[in-house]
Amino acid sequence: MAYSRTYTIDAGPTGDTVKAAIATKLDGDLTNAYTYLNAHDVATTNVHGLGTAYVVGTTTAQTLTNKTISSPTITGGTIENPTLTGTVDASGATISSPTITGGTIENPTLTGTVDASGATISSPTITGGTATNLTLVTPTLGAASGTSLTLSGLSASLPVFTDGSKNLVSNTMTGTGKVVMDTSPTISAPTISGHPVIEGVTPTGATGTGKLVFDTSPTLVTPTIGAASGTSLTLSGLTASLPVFSDGSKKLISKSVADTLTALRVREWIDYTASSSIVGWGSFVYSYISYAKINHTVFVQFAIAGESNSTTTTFTLPYDNVASFFGNTMLTGSDNGTQLTTPGKVSISTDIVTCYKDCASTLFTGSGTKVVRGQFFYECDPSADPR
Repeated sequence: MAYSRTYTIDAGPTGDTVKAAIATKLDGDLTNAYTYLNAHDVATTNVHGLGTAYVVGTTTAQTLTNKTISSPTITGGTIENPTLTGTVDASGATISSPTITGGTIENPTLTGTVDASGATISSPTITGGTATNLTLVTPTLGAASGTSLTLSGLSASLPVFTDGSKNLVSNTMTGTGKVVMDTSPTISAPTISGHPVIEGVTPTGATGTGKLVFDTSPTLVTPTIGAASGTSLTLSGLTASLPVFSDGSKKLISKSVADTLTALRVREWIDYTASSSIVGWGSFVYSYISYAKINHTVFVQFAIAGESNSTTTTFTLPYDNVASFFGNTMLTGSDNGTQLTTPGKVSISTDIVTCYKDCASTLFTGSGTKVVRGQFFYECDPSADPR
């Protein structure tokens, strides 16, 4: 530093007196200059021609603009448009509600706790760096990437789903194996309970156990089938080409032709004596009326003997005669204890058979022993029930 000064000396003093005055004045000026150079104001005022924008203070709060800070320790404050390079040590620090706008943060190493609650972090660019044990309080993260993410609110070894608020949550799942997301999965030996819902099929009120059947040609073991309809039914327990009946347990079974005829009572004569109204006898030595029906044909056989009490001799039929004409046939017997030597006549009306002792329709005697015997058949309604 160059220093100059002009002194005005009175004309009075001479010699050493003038020298002494000059020396004293110069010494005082140099001392004052040295003091001002070393004892300047704090950074809030100018320092010998330098404004506060060029000086960083150590005690008073100050706003830094367009500064490059390497390896700083930053506590609190407002950081605007920063460029941070190196290591930012936040260990033990709490940075609460800062406003960080713009700027570039390059290769930082952040440790400790950064409390971003209430903070506004707008458009920073963070490149590279390492964040170790960094805790962010309720941050909003954009499109992030990384090698791993640990969330303390999740449970270990459980699947992760989003809840109704789009938060990641753990969900307990029972059983073992894989969660199936395939379009056409193969599931081996599953156990399904309750009322499962399958796309397009919602079984309700399900009971029992076993599989839901969706096969084209399923095999059902001891199923209970309600009112079903279809084009065909194949039962492996039946015998081909034999008639089908239901047994005592209402199961469908096959019967041979002989058994079928027996089941239809085609060869079995049915005793109709007690059901028929017999007229012409006061007492019986014997009485027997039976019939067998095949489709719309009724076969009848009769044998009645006893003491006659009327000239009229009749009995009723199990089915109505529906033929377009009433038929006549013959009988044998006795009248008033005498054997008939010529055939008698049987006349069949709608539901009554009348017996005569000859073909001329002569009535029997109203006393003595009377016997009639014979067989005949007639046409009936095939769907009719017997009386």
